[in-house]
Amino acid sequence: MTDDLPLNTFQSEALRQIMQGRVGVVQMPTGTGKSRLAAAAVRKFIENGVLARGDTVLVLTPRVVIREQLLREFDNILEGLCVLVDVKNGTELDRWQIERDSPLVLYMTPLLLHRHGKTVLGRFAIKGVILDEVHHTSTGDEIATTIRMTKDVAVERGGFAIGLTATPTIDALELLNERLLYHAFSAEAMLSGVLIDKLTLRYAHTTFDAPSDIDPWIYAVPQRAKEYGRKIVEELNRDVSVKALVVAANIREAGWLREHILEQLGNDYAEFVRVAHYQVEDAVREMEWFRSTNRGILITVNMADIGFDVPDLEILILARRFKSPISYTQVRGRVLR
Repeated sequence: MTDDLPLNTFQSEALRQIMQGRVGVVQMPTGTGKSRLAAAAVRKFIENGVLARGDTVLVLTPRVVIREQLLREFDNILEGLCVLVDVKNGTELDRWQIERDSPLVLYMTPLLLHRHGKTVLGRFAIKGVILDEVHHTSTGDEIATTIRMTKDVAVERGGFAIGLTATPTIDALELLNERLLYHAFSAEAMLSGVLIDKLTLRYAHTTFDAPSDIDPWIYAVPQRAKEYGRKIVEELNRDVSVKALVVAANIREAGWLREHILEQLGNDYAEFVRVAHYQVEDAVREMEWFRSTNRGILITVNMADIGFDVPDLEILILARRFKSPISYTQVRGRVLR
């Protein structure tokens, strides 16, 4: 039964609001368990008869890494009550147009739904839609139109449509009938013990003068990376027994940061200082290494905002500016767990 699930106070209250409202956005801080909440909601809808044999739930996620996390959580919570399918391309949809003894949960990206929307709506009895990181999945007029049409089909059948996010946007709310079902703040979660109770913040500034005969930008970026590398090692007290995530400004600087950090520490530490971004061939493997290790430094660029969960992360180093409060909130959430 859903009542027996290990839910924290935020998940429990959000679940109650979802059951009552059925359509809308749930805002919870990063680290408070939105993936588990989504799985618990599906289980509750099965238990109360909203979902039954032949029904399908679409779980839309903007990134593969989030789908993997959701699949693990759904598998643990649902305990065989649904058939779980990670749809990577349109041809896989044909395999699941069969009679089933239980509901079907299809995981896919919003773009894949947009490309195969007619197939999905024509072949499956959509009864529920879950939009994870809805502030991402709601972007783009054409994709939003497809999602809105799919949501309307689910609601007309007496189902549900839920958006999950730590950073709700106006577009996300408009997509889901302008309804905010539940919201919680990071401070609440920290005070209640769901997230860590405090953070120690440190700031570092770098200044240098560019020679008059060199383009300041060409000179400044490498120099900034060099100074940041020195500052990072200084803040860590040359100790790589900690677990630290560094968010760099761009791919080139990520590589330079690693070089300069190793200049300070020595190449004997190369195994413990790694880089992960979309141009690194084994980026996913490097991220998995960081999750599993108990020490080391991972330098990334844009792979540390959503879906990158490292519960034992000790130090977050922001070696870049954030113009978007959404991006900052998502990245900051990596170290609040």
